[in-house]
Order: sequence, then C-alpha cells, then structure tokens
Amino acid sequence: MKAIFLPQLTEDQMRRTAMILWETGKLDWGRAKTQASSAPGEVFAANDEGQINSIAEALKKSGLSPEIRERESKMELSEDARRRIFNEELVREQSRRRVQEEERAKEEARRQATLLTTPEQEASINRWSWGGGMFEWIYLSAMNANQRGIVVLLISLIPYLGALAMFIYVGLKGRRIAWESREWKDYNDFEACQRIWDRWALWILAMGIVLGTLVALSGLR
Repeated sequence: MKAIFLPQLTEDQMRRTAMILWETGKLDWGRAKTQASSAPGEVFAANDEGQINSIAEALKKSGLSPEIRERESKMELSEDARRRIFNEELVREQSRRRVQEEERAKEEARRQATLLTTPEQEASINRWSWGGGMFEWIYLSAMNANQRGIVVLLISLIPYLGALAMFIYVGLKGRRIAWESREWKDYNDFEACQRIWDRWALWILAMGIVLGTLVALSGLR
C-alpha cells in the first residue's frame, strides 16, 4: 500500500488539500477535512497506485509538495518505525487541535466583536420593531429564532387576544431577539436589515389603513 505525505500546511493549503481529497480521492467532505488536517504526515493511503498518482498530481498542480511512500506493514514495524509513527500521529493530533482551537477562537472573537455596542446602539436595539410586530413568527423565523417563532404562531391562533398579544410582544422584543439570535457582520448590518423589515411593515400598515378607510366610506354612502 502506498501513502501520500505532506509537510506542514497553512489553513488555505489545508482547505485545498481537503477539496482535492474530496474530488479525486472520493472521500466524504468530513473525512477529507480530517485527513487534510493530518499534515505534516500521511494524508491519504490506498492500494490503487493510479489513484495515488492522480491525487499527488492534483496536489502538485495546487502548489503543494506531496511525497509518495510505501506504507509499512504494522506487523513488520521496527521499534524506530513505531516510534516515528507515534510521533507523526502525535504531531497530527496536536496540529488538528491547534487548528480547531484557532477556529473556535476566531469564531468567538467575531461573535464578541459583533455583540459589542454603544449605549446609543443598545437603545436602538431595544426600540419598537414594526417588522416584528406586523410579521410576528415570519420575522422571528427569518432572524433564526425558529422556536420562538413557532410559539408565537401557536399563541397567535388564540381567538381575539392571541394575535394582539403577539403583535405587542414581538414589536417590543423583536429587535433584541433578532440581535441575539442571528449572526451579523456588525451593528450596521443589523440596522440595515431592520430598516427593510420596518419599511415593508409600515407600507403594508398604511395600505391597510387606506383600504379600510375606503371600505368604511363606501359603506356610508
């Protein structure tokens, strides 16, 4: 059995390697990413020499430096070989953990940066949402608050007071729920989205008032 080995990879090179293993090596995407994160060390092994060569060629075209070696049988490993394999696996595991920790740290940093607000922005987040009040569960679902959206929908079905209560609740809390439930690039991204929802809600409300007035006037004639 032959195996492909790669040196230490950058995050971009790791993504390219995973893509090649997925497309050429016919691995599922999850396994392809795991194998790519095994560098430095073995990233792919197979008995099919043609497949090995195809993957190595694709890696070379991508600017990487693959090395093809014979995979040693575990039954015939010397003490030095076992120690070398153990060290390679240890390095791979440390590399994988480092990549995962870096990704988690970046994600947390992005989330914290997004949630930082000034007092003026906090006041804006807590103000009335016409989009939330008018569209209720549709608005909440669009803001990734699906569970609350379902609850609001069910309560809205209660005759008379249900819809009114949810209009008030989502109108008052909608912007805060949206801010905390959905990932935003920054506050400006959040505010731009809310303006669109409010604009549509107010337009529909105005049209409803106009139509209602026309119907009422026509009934008085």
